Amino acid sequence: MRKIILFACLLGILQANAQPQKPAILNQSAALLFKGVKSKLTVVEKNYLAQKSKLTLSPNKKKFILKDDPESDYEVSVYPVDLNKDGIEELFITENSFFFGQGGGPFTLYIKDLKGVYQVAASSSGIPMILKTISVGFPDLLVGGAGMELPIWQYNGKIYSYKKSTQDQSIKGTSLEDASAAYSKNLK
Repeated sequence: MRKIILFACLLGILQANAQPQKPAILNQSAALLFKGVKSKLTVVEKNYLAQKSKLTLSPNKKKFILKDDPESDYEVSVYPVDLNKDGIEELFITENSFFFGQGGGPFTLYIKDLKGVYQVAASSSGIPMILKTISVGFPDLLVGGAGMELPIWQYNGKIYSYKKSTQDQSIKGTSLEDASAAYSKNLK
């Protein structure tokens, strides 16, 4: 019986080695979106997030464009972070253009669910800032923008949702740029 099991194991190993796996390749949108970004995401995850973000590539595939104004100056940025310090990367994708005005463009925050799939946890317009207050293991977000009222969003275990507004312009938090830079410097 042991010989049969050993033979089956060896046959399985030989078959696995005889059929090399093709490495995943970044699609054009993911390659552009993650260009120059230090991240722990796999190629498959990057492709998934690029597809899920529904960004539009220019005809020459060298930049993203707005569907409503393809000639506008438009920028998309990716900010990997570890908001809850669990070693699993969360990801902000921000869009910026004069088309959106001074209030800030759209942003989307992706967090892995319990099945290991990235889901939208927050999506709005404005300039998100990470606060020190914690809800269900994740920091609250202040969403800056036009006007005196600044919404504060709180995590409920699945998504971020509006908690309250403040007019306190002196609230201190961490910008996405700073949070992502601090996170990325520890990546290899």
